[in-house]
Amino acid sequence: MNATTEEKMIVTLKTKVAVWNRWRKLSPSNPNISDTDLRGANLRGADLRGANLRYADLSCADLSCADLRGAILSYADLRGANLSCANLRGADLRGANLSGANLSHTNLRGADLSDTDLSGADLRGANLRGANLRGADLRYTILSGADLDFSCLDLSCKSLSALFDERHLIQFLYHVAIPTQNNSLNIKDKDLKKLLNMKSFQKVVNKFHRVEECGTFTGNKKEGFVVMTANSIE
Repeated sequence: MNATTEEKMIVTLKTKVAVWNRWRKLSPSNPNISDTDLRGANLRGADLRGANLRYADLSCADLSCADLRGAILSYADLRGANLSCANLRGADLRGANLSGANLSHTNLRGADLSDTDLSGADLRGANLRGANLRGADLRYTILSGADLDFSCLDLSCKSLSALFDERHLIQFLYHVAIPTQNNSLNIKDKDLKKLLNMKSFQKVVNKFHRVEECGTFTGNKKEGFVVMTANSIE
């Protein structure tokens, strides 16, 4: 697009999302709207697949139900934006500022959220399966009901105040406990060994939602690792 056409399309995006979406269906190329001022814009349901929104100002914008699959949003300003129910599968959000944003029930599967600011963001029910959250600021981030399977998450001061739910806590306990199976780590701390061999602790750990696939935790004693199979379940 030349400058004039690009400017017209940005105006269309800001004011007539339905017209923008019709144009996207006819246009084979991904739009370059990087470093664009879209503050507070109503972009609900907008087709922004593969769009280059790098460094764009989308603070307080309404992007709910928008299609942002594969979009480039690195270093974008998304503070206070509404991204609820949006599709950001595979999107590049590296270094973006999403503090206070609404990302509830958003599809972020496989998205790159490394070094993003997610402090105070609402990610309830979000799909973060396989997402990269390395270096992300998760202070007071609401993650209850979010799918964190296969995601990369830092254990740092930036995640200490993140609001996880019981499912996540059990998931974390399982991942910490399993390597101690059969005393493979040669744990010396008596209190820790006692905890690992408590039936109540093992009961909680084995509530992990993928225990049938990954195996049952039987404690720190050398009693063998029980792998659940289809036959053993029957």
